Amino acid sequence: MTSGAMPPLQAANGHGPQPPVAPPDATSGNGFAAPRRRLGALHTSVAPRPAEPDAIPIVAEVPREDLDGTLGRRAGREQIQCELERARRQGLPLTIVFFDVGGSGEELLTAAATALRRGLRSYDLVVRWDADEFVCAIPGRSSTAAAQRVGRIAASVTKDFPDAAVSPGHAQLEEGDTMEEVVHRARQDSSRRRAQAQAPETAPAGSPHDALAGTVASVSCFGCGGRLPLSDFVLDGLATRRYADCGDCGATTVIHLDAGSGG
Repeated sequence: MTSGAMPPLQAANGHGPQPPVAPPDATSGNGFAAPRRRLGALHTSVAPRPAEPDAIPIVAEVPREDLDGTLGRRAGREQIQCELERARRQGLPLTIVFFDVGGSGEELLTAAATALRRGLRSYDLVVRWDADEFVCAIPGRSSTAAAQRVGRIAASVTKDFPDAAVSPGHAQLEEGDTMEEVVHRARQDSSRRRAQAQAPETAPAGSPHDALAGTVASVSCFGCGGRLPLSDFVLDGLATRRYADCGDCGATTVIHLDAGSGG
């Protein structure tokens, strides 16, 4: 060994030189910065992706009107279309009811909406179609069966609002029908029934029932559409209103007469 030279480093056990040690990382100070960086990269790669701004929610709330849970027209059209498609897939009947409420005041409309929601099943659709019109979709029921139920609902509304002219019409879904077509037929049926109730068919005078209203007349049943003779109608305490239960379908039909025709 020359003068001034440093002696070689010895291992702790005294057997051979000790291997060089890498200097600690300047940022971490522990010599393990590189593995930690690799773990950090792995964690970043599996981080959840942010939600896309245009993503469509899986469940959307159906907008409803303020009238006791009835659907608005836009949402109602979509739901009725779904019922049409389901009825065709399953081969089941579907009846569309057009419920026209002639009268004034939000109280009357709210009462009509409430009567429809309570009188129909929870899964039947009730849509606020226009200012004083409702459209109902009743799946799994024939036109006659649905009309019986709706006829009773109409009678309950007119019982509480004697001046209201409630005219329910109905149409059953047929092969090839669009939603607009079946709703239009139900609207036409409603208009026809209203016209018949306001201008009953008359028969020649001389009948034993002439004393009732000056002539024999019949009106269309709200339920099945059959003819009900005016003699079947009884007063309900109001001189301008009478009602009768149909012997064929059981629906209640209410008519309004002129003040001078009460008997």
